[in-house]
Amino acid sequence: HEVTVEQFHSLNKAKPSAYTKATKPPTTFQSFIRYLRFRLSSAGLLSAVHRNPSFSDLDVLSCTKNATSHLRIPNFQPIKMKFFTTALAMAAAANAHTLMSKLYINGESQGDATCIRMPKEGDTATSPVAGLTSDDMACGKDGQIAAAYTCAAPGNSKLTFEFRQWPDARAEGSIDPSHRGPCSVYVKKVDDMTTAAAGPNWFKIWDEGYDESTQQWCTDKLIANKGLLTVELPSGLPAGYYLVRTEILALHQAVSLHDPQYYVGCAQIHVSDGPSGALEIPSQYSVSIPGYIDGSEAGNNFNLYDNPQYPYPIPGPEPYSPVGTASASAKSTSFEGGVPSDCLIKNANWCGKAPEAYTTQTGCWAAVDACYAQGNVCFDSAPPTGAANCYVWNDNMCKGISAQCTAGNWQGPPTIEMTAKTVAAPGAIPAAVNLNLLGGSANTAAAAVASATPSKTAVAASSSAPAATPTAEYAAEDPIATSAPAATVAPVTSAAPVPASTSVAAPAAPSASAPASGALVPSTDGTCGGSTGFTCEGSTFGSCCSAAGKCGSKILQCRPSCGCQTKFGLCLEARSLTKSN
Repeated sequence: HEVTVEQFHSLNKAKPSAYTKATKPPTTFQSFIRYLRFRLSSAGLLSAVHRNPSFSDLDVLSCTKNATSHLRIPNFQPIKMKFFTTALAMAAAANAHTLMSKLYINGESQGDATCIRMPKEGDTATSPVAGLTSDDMACGKDGQIAAAYTCAAPGNSKLTFEFRQWPDARAEGSIDPSHRGPCSVYVKKVDDMTTAAAGPNWFKIWDEGYDESTQQWCTDKLIANKGLLTVELPSGLPAGYYLVRTEILALHQAVSLHDPQYYVGCAQIHVSDGPSGALEIPSQYSVSIPGYIDGSEAGNNFNLYDNPQYPYPIPGPEPYSPVGTASASAKSTSFEGGVPSDCLIKNANWCGKAPEAYTTQTGCWAAVDACYAQGNVCFDSAPPTGAANCYVWNDNMCKGISAQCTAGNWQGPPTIEMTAKTVAAPGAIPAAVNLNLLGGSANTAAAAVASATPSKTAVAASSSAPAATPTAEYAAEDPIATSAPAATVAPVTSAAPVPASTSVAAPAAPSASAPASGALVPSTDGTCGGSTGFTCEGSTFGSCCSAAGKCGSKILQCRPSCGCQTKFGLCLEARSLTKSN
């Protein structure tokens, strides 16, 4: 970090025409991020913080005099990270966004990103979903791709989700306090993990908006609980595969840019026991995602700052908790897709397995190659939460076998102890927030049938403890240690065949054809201007029409100096844009 700061400060002094001279250099990484954003903003280059990550030099995108140009800062040294490889990418990650990064089941950590569908690109992993009609609304960016592993969850399990601003936990924080808004948890039963996430059969089991009794948003309580949110699975879920979807809505730009920011993620679980029969959700609670909202809802256009009108109306359906009694005959403890029992060490949704036995020199070196090949797969598949245990595998298992081969010991593989690196839980696991919908904890008492028309206002007022005094349901699973023996990973044995997949088709994409004639209509495909007949005002793609005829809500679309088309949407000055960020 110090090298990066010094280089940027030197550049600032060397090019006063591009950057105003600093009176004081930044001393911490956080202050450097603020410093970088301030300097780029003053030069009209703020978009670089969000849009132009580079793997070598810092490539800063600017638009001045209606032309696009680039300012290249040579030898801008990146911070040594695999997934956020430059200070620019880290600045994007530090922009107050969030990602659901870890799942706990009944207080036990499943490991960073294990059984969670994760974005493939680290520098945008914490960004909100782009477009309320996108399939990404179901499970986030790349959420249509199933995670390799599914975690076992007994009936009525308590699931805890950990949200992080930095997915690899390099720094503390769950979401910036300015990103206020509601939280929701949805569930979808699937035949197996090849079933499309986008589409019908989602239902909400809990939500919370603004608690008027404590004057707190759900996100305020999430921050107070160190980014941890716990729900209890309803008792009426039959055994089988489920996607559990978390949703956070940040409202800080909902009015200024017509940009409600949705942060969603999905965990893959297999419920081992539940009532017999099919899961039946009343039609008024079952929704399709995307499709359950379109951006016109009052809750997606709520003004946080100018005379907010409460109670806050949470977008989406009312919560519903199916109730039932577990049936011994319907129990299913074996399933396909769990963490393999012969996994020696795990990194997210990858596990290392012992190389095949060998008795010759050729076989020994072949085992070394096979070991490093496994390591390559680990690095290639590592999500934004990091590749810490890929290094553990290479540095211990692969180098250990190589040392044996070099010493002439060609009987193997040897027994090598490995210690898995883990990230400590940020705090105590909080109590489940949805017990009032269940009629009490189903782990200790029979669940009562939820009201057919539950009040969202009542849920918001009582479903969570006040943030100042979060209630601990479990002690932190790993409160101090930063590593743990790999043997502590609890594997799930896979045995039973998976039922045939019944893929659910996603809803048809909106027509891109232009309206016949007359007044402009909100864009349904993200295009605007010219002869399209579309305006961006009121469009879910963003309210500004760029010079290229694309709707959006970023600086390149909204600044008049960048060619924003006032006839086909809103155009805002840079000051209002940078303030809202």
